[in-house]
Amino acid sequence: MLTAMVPEVVDLAGCCPTRLHYLHIRTRVTTLVDRYLSLSHLNDRHDAFSQTNLFNLLEIPPLVHPAIDLQAFSLQQQVSVNSQIFQTLLTGVGESTTPGLPCFASPIDLPVTEIAVQDLTQGIHQAWSRVSVYVWLMAHSTGDLQAAIAHPLQIHLNQLAALWYWGGTLFGEAFLQSFQASTEELTMLLQMQATPSQPEPLTELDAHQQSIGPSSIETLTYGIELTFAFLRVILRLREWQRQRTHVNPTP
Repeated sequence: MLTAMVPEVVDLAGCCPTRLHYLHIRTRVTTLVDRYLSLSHLNDRHDAFSQTNLFNLLEIPPLVHPAIDLQAFSLQQQVSVNSQIFQTLLTGVGESTTPGLPCFASPIDLPVTEIAVQDLTQGIHQAWSRVSVYVWLMAHSTGDLQAAIAHPLQIHLNQLAALWYWGGTLFGEAFLQSFQASTEELTMLLQMQATPSQPEPLTELDAHQQSIGPSSIETLTYGIELTFAFLRVILRLREWQRQRTHVNPTP
């Protein structure tokens, strides 16, 4: 008797097995970065970024988008993830509407050249965080839920890419170097997380808390996955900056 084959699901992040492990998530995160933050996409939008008002990017919160109501989607569209963690991250990143840089009271009178590299990187770090979390959420979702998350992802990606464009334009290599430490720290953290030490024995309280929430192993795994998402996003932006510098060297 032949067993019916379950058709393989392919979504915005690529192949989506019924159960995802860490290597699956790495592949899905990479696919999403390639899809939404490809070098060709960034280069195609180069002119649009150059016309973007930098002060608006730094001062005005990203375009408001409707909150995603998880109750409207099947639980099966959250893939291999603790629903409590998924909802917490989705709600948190959706409510994170703090302006990138709220310190300019009169931007019209302030020359762009007076913006310090530290000010610009502050705004980039906020956008970078949102983008990386949305990428992770999409890696752990499928179907209509994944498509719904793609909308705010693209909004924040455009903001991040435009800020990165201005950083490279105004500061060149000095701007790229300002993120060198962040990249190295993420790489080191990923290596450390990938080889965790032996966990301490569970107490009775620990066992009870795990029964109602994510286990320590789950939490560790999600941390590793999120670190990888942060790293993939920043490495792609750094690659784009190097390409821009090579194509349009500073005279």
